[in-house]
Amino acid sequence: MGKATARRIDPMIAQADIPAAQMARGEYDIAAVPNPHGEVYVNGALKQHRAVRKVPHYQTLYRAGTIDRQTYNVLDWYAARLSLAESGMFGCALSGEVGNRRAAGSVSIDHAAMQARFDVKWAAGEIGQGLFEVFDAVMRDELTFVEIARRACAHRHVRASVRTERRNQQRAFLKASKRLVDAVAGRFGIRGLRVAEG
Repeated sequence: MGKATARRIDPMIAQADIPAAQMARGEYDIAAVPNPHGEVYVNGALKQHRAVRKVPHYQTLYRAGTIDRQTYNVLDWYAARLSLAESGMFGCALSGEVGNRRAAGSVSIDHAAMQARFDVKWAAGEIGQGLFEVFDAVMRDELTFVEIARRACAHRHVRASVRTERRNQQRAFLKASKRLVDAVAGRFGIRGLRVAEG
C-alpha cells in the first residue's frame, strides 16, 4: 500500500484561508493582477501585485495535457465572451449609460455585451443541446467532471458508478470542445486561434 502524499500548498494560498470544502472542489494558484492602488515602483522596478485565484477547470485540463493549445485558446475566448455577456449589461447600468451610446460616442458596453451574448448563443448552437449541458456546467458553473457525474447519478438515477459517469462527462466535454474549435476555425479562420506559446 502506498502512502498518500500531502499536496504542498503555497504559503500565500494557505494565508488566504480558503475553506477545506472549496479547496477540495478546485485548484488554486497565484496570479499577477493589476494593483488596485495603481502602479507601485520599488527600487526602480514595477512591483507586481499578486492574488490567489481559482483556476478554471479548462485551464487545469490544459496543464494536465488533456486538451491542446488550440482548444485551450478557443475555450479561453469562449470564457471571455461568456464573462462579458454575463457582466456587460450590469456594468452598463452601473456606469450610468443610457441606450446604446456613451457620452463620448464610442462603442458602448451594452453593445459589446450584446455581441458577446450572440457569440455565446452561436457557440451553443454549434455544440448542440446534448453536449452543451456538460460544456456549460464546466465553463459557466465551473464544475469538475466528478461534480457533474455525482449530479447526474443523483438526478437521473444512473446505475453506473460515478467513475464511469465522470469518464462519460469528460468525453462529452471534449467532444463539445472539438465541435467549438471546428466552428470557431470556420467562422474566424484557423490563424485567428494561434497565439504565441507562453
